[in-house]
Amino acid sequence: MWTRRRSTTSSTRCARRFPRRSSRRAGSSRSARRCSEAKREAERIIKEAREKQDDLISQEEVTKQAERAAADIVDDARAREREIRLGAEDYADEILNTLEVNLSKFIAAVQRGRERLQGKDEPAEVA
Repeated sequence: MWTRRRSTTSSTRCARRFPRRSSRRAGSSRSARRCSEAKREAERIIKEAREKQDDLISQEEVTKQAERAAADIVDDARAREREIRLGAEDYADEILNTLEVNLSKFIAAVQRGRERLQGKDEPAEVA
């Protein structure tokens, strides 16, 4: 059996694994073809793995971008909600203040009317 070294090329490895024998030229070419087919298959598998890796990285980046966009949308919605809520509270306070002023005027008018009915606001008699 042959030992695997990093510096050897795949054709060198194939030659070691399937040594040529002069008495078996046909077998040698079959071995070379098998070695060549195996090399092509290995390259195809590596290419597919790299493509899959690239796809996964792209999907992860798209997911991160979508999460960032979603967070921005939520932040904008919260800011808008706060703005609307504060505006509504200011409007309600303004309306209640106007109502309070008007009610104070109405209460004063009611009190004056009751006082007239009770005779407290009668003009003084002239002698």
